[in-house]
Amino acid sequence: MTRGKQTVSDKDILSTFNSNEAPFLTAIELAEEFGMTRQWAHNRLQALHEAGEINRKKAGPRNVIWWLPED
Repeated sequence: MTRGKQTVSDKDILSTFNSNEAPFLTAIELAEEFGMTRQWAHNRLQALHEAGEINRKKAGPRNVIWWLPED
């Protein structure tokens, strides 16, 4: 599933949020967008959350949704 040594910047990830029709994304959706694993996406999203770049909410026992903070 992973495309070798493809690098995805934080800017690329944040741009995906801006171009998404829904107000939030899941790790699975982000992983599919970049051809990466769900774990890769979760780790990247968690790092962006810890940096204050995105918000998150647990939406079920194994589901988390992520979104950009309002300006």
